[in-house]
Amino acid sequence: MIAEILPKELQKSIISNGDSLQHVTFRLNARTPSDIDYDTARRLKDALMSQSQVKPKNLPLKWCGFEVSLRKLMEALGRQTLSLQECEFVGYKLGFDVPSLKACLQYLRQLHIISFYDVLPNVIFGSCQVILDKITELITYSLELKKGNHPLSGADRNFLHQGILSLDILRSESCSKHYNNHFTRACLLKVLKSLFIFTDVGIGEYLMPCVLEVSDIFPPLPPNKSTIRSSFIFHFFKKSPMLGIYCCTVSYLLAKAGWKLLSKRGEVVQVARNSITFELPQNLPGKLTFLDPLSSYLGVIVELPAVIASEHRANLYHEIRATFAVAIEQAMLTLHYEVRTPQLSFLCPEQSSRCSTLPHISTVDATHSFLTCSICPDIVVPPLTDDQIMWLECIHTISKDPRSPKRRIAAPSLSITEDRPTMPQLIDIDLPSRVGEKFNVFGTLLLQDDYCNKMENITEGCRGKPERITIAVLREWLQGKGVEVSWESLIATLRKSKLELMADQVQMALDKLRS
Repeated sequence: MIAEILPKELQKSIISNGDSLQHVTFRLNARTPSDIDYDTARRLKDALMSQSQVKPKNLPLKWCGFEVSLRKLMEALGRQTLSLQECEFVGYKLGFDVPSLKACLQYLRQLHIISFYDVLPNVIFGSCQVILDKITELITYSLELKKGNHPLSGADRNFLHQGILSLDILRSESCSKHYNNHFTRACLLKVLKSLFIFTDVGIGEYLMPCVLEVSDIFPPLPPNKSTIRSSFIFHFFKKSPMLGIYCCTVSYLLAKAGWKLLSKRGEVVQVARNSITFELPQNLPGKLTFLDPLSSYLGVIVELPAVIASEHRANLYHEIRATFAVAIEQAMLTLHYEVRTPQLSFLCPEQSSRCSTLPHISTVDATHSFLTCSICPDIVVPPLTDDQIMWLECIHTISKDPRSPKRRIAAPSLSITEDRPTMPQLIDIDLPSRVGEKFNVFGTLLLQDDYCNKMENITEGCRGKPERITIAVLREWLQGKGVEVSWESLIATLRKSKLELMADQVQMALDKLRS
């Protein structure tokens, strides 16, 4: 286990992706790294290198000299990028031929000493900070737009409200830093599109999902008789989808699956950090909404005319489910997460006082015959609907190459019980499967002090104090439901619903507030 080999003072900074030592992510201030940040990274690297098993490998001595020479050249040029020709010149002086030079570059790439991308083979990055600086620059620009200190152009409004970045913004003075002759705007676009951070949505326009604001997710209105609404969820087990999965999946759906954002009169209908609406595949009338409710799952809601025959709906569901499964897997590969297939499931149809008035997960049995409430397993849940059975019966095959863009993916397993890697947590605690949008945000914030500062749209001035957010969010959520209840009865209700850990956290926060 990674946690067992790290010093105690570093364990809270770790986001571990499984037990493997191949990939370890930790919190670091990438925008303005301090000496403490660099020291944390160095100590973490030393701990992993000293404790992990290393297989000896014989290397030519000049490979070490090649690395040193590249560093000196970058320092002399004052930049963190080199052209392939510059690297070849350094290698020529050290006696490299073409095959040995390529082998050495691949070796340094595997050690993350340098980086290069297939879409940009002639640019060698001595540090990925160059790319991070550009992303930070664009996010900073979006934050400046939100302050409203300057009049907004049409391109600025699109970037602020729809996350659509134009070439005009990339050419502006505010977003023109960190370029050189080898790393140009065209290079930046190629790299960020290959990483699914950007995606084309028009001529000279790119959607950047990570700059979008989080919106409230309200229960959809009941469909009329002429409309069918069908939904399912990809359940990431006891905790949350990993950081970045949602945005990366959205970019994949637009770039590789060929999906389109739903728009009316040239304006995108619904684009938010946690809710995006697409047109239906196959040019069918209707819409598809992809949700990230800050819980343990990603949701998909499909609305289409009731006149569409069941066999056509089954084919549509077949395509949607397969596309999402491939997109989520590709997002995990792109973000270097260990690939684990999420479980296809549904929200509990018995959302009531008998189990919980808040949306929560229901699990599907192995024979696809019935649902079981995740909160109260003894409650009798209505049998699966025809549409739910259609979602479950979509079975595909997967190619041997997991990175092949033409592969078809297997249907998500319904029998996995192993826990998934999670987003950063400061306290090791299992949140309930589903406790409502804002209510669940409270549960997450209570565990993550550093995340509090990022949720100013819920309550301002929290300054990293989770107990203040706890009370504010709970009160807002209860008032929105028209519920008048004391904190004591709320805690009792949580315990009655078998949400003991959540009840304990509410009690602790309430005690801290009263003291």
